[in-house]
Amino acid sequence: MIPAYEEVGIQCVGYVSDKENEDLKILGSEEGGLKVGHATGDVVYLNKGLDYGLSPGDRFYSQRRLEKVDHPTQFGSAGWLIQRSGWLTILAVQDQTATAEITQACLDVFIGDYLTPFEQ
Repeated sequence: MIPAYEEVGIQCVGYVSDKENEDLKILGSEEGGLKVGHATGDVVYLNKGLDYGLSPGDRFYSQRRLEKVDHPTQFGSAGWLIQRSGWLTILAVQDQTATAEITQACLDVFIGDYLTPFEQ
C-alpha cells in the first residue's frame, strides 16, 4: 500500500485567510546578510521573546502572503493566499528576541516571514 499523501506535503500546503497575526517575524540569521533563502537546519532570530510568551521547544510555521484573493469562490473565501515556507523550533529565548532552528523547509525561508503556531 502507498500513502495517499505525504505528511510534509500536507503541512506545506498554502491556504487563504482574511486575517493573519503577523507580529512574530524572522528578523535575521546566523548568516547575516550573506544568505537570502534559509533551509532546514539554519538558525534564525525572531523579533519577540519572553515578553511575547515564547519558550524553548515551541514550534511555529513560517509563512508569507502571496497575493490577494478577491473572488469569494476562487478558494472558498476572499482574503490573502498564504504560502507556508516551513516550520521551526525555538532554541533559546531572551526578553525581546528568540533564536530558532528551521526544522523543515518547504521553500526558501526568508527574513520577514511571519510565524503562526504549529499544528500537526
